[in-house]
Amino acid sequence: MFAICSFLQSCQKEDIPQLSFIGDSIVEVWDVQEYFPSYYTKNYGRSSTGTGYIIEHSGQFMGKDLVVLTGGNDMEAVMEQMEGAGPSGQDDVMKDYTYYYVQTINGLQARRVYLYSLLPLGEGQGEDVDERNQLVVQLNAFISQEALKRGWVYINAYTPLLKDNRLNPEFSRDGRHLNRHGYDVLAQLLRQHL
Repeated sequence: MFAICSFLQSCQKEDIPQLSFIGDSIVEVWDVQEYFPSYYTKNYGRSSTGTGYIIEHSGQFMGKDLVVLTGGNDMEAVMEQMEGAGPSGQDDVMKDYTYYYVQTINGLQARRVYLYSLLPLGEGQGEDVDERNQLVVQLNAFISQEALKRGWVYINAYTPLLKDNRLNPEFSRDGRHLNRHGYDVLAQLLRQHL
């Protein structure tokens, strides 16, 4: 009897659509199973990581549907590179980062990619928060174009989470990480594409 039940459970699990999530701390603390109960979800989020963490999972999602939300922790390094490049080289830095970002995600070899935009920062995230948010807007423009070229679903979460050019405090617990209301927005945006 146990063998039959185990077999039936594995069959049922295969019939449930799978949805994997990967990214930084925003993904790690997101209870994706609660938000997407009709899917078999797996959460590969890890706090304090950037796009480099994604490389560790190259090829792991072949044939699977994958939700990606990462890159926010890369912004400090990108800003430093832009300062070093001067005004004439800043476009090149953004294009180079976009290429690295997109190629890294492409290396995951997912069947379908749902790519969230980079998110805005809010109060309490340093004196350069407005400058960082301007950079995020520019990078999102580059990234969205590249995502669409690859047939990925690009999800603009930047604008719905914004108030007065910063992360809306109603959606955040600390100006960087989302609260329940922020996750409600992310989930609603993704559901529109599933």
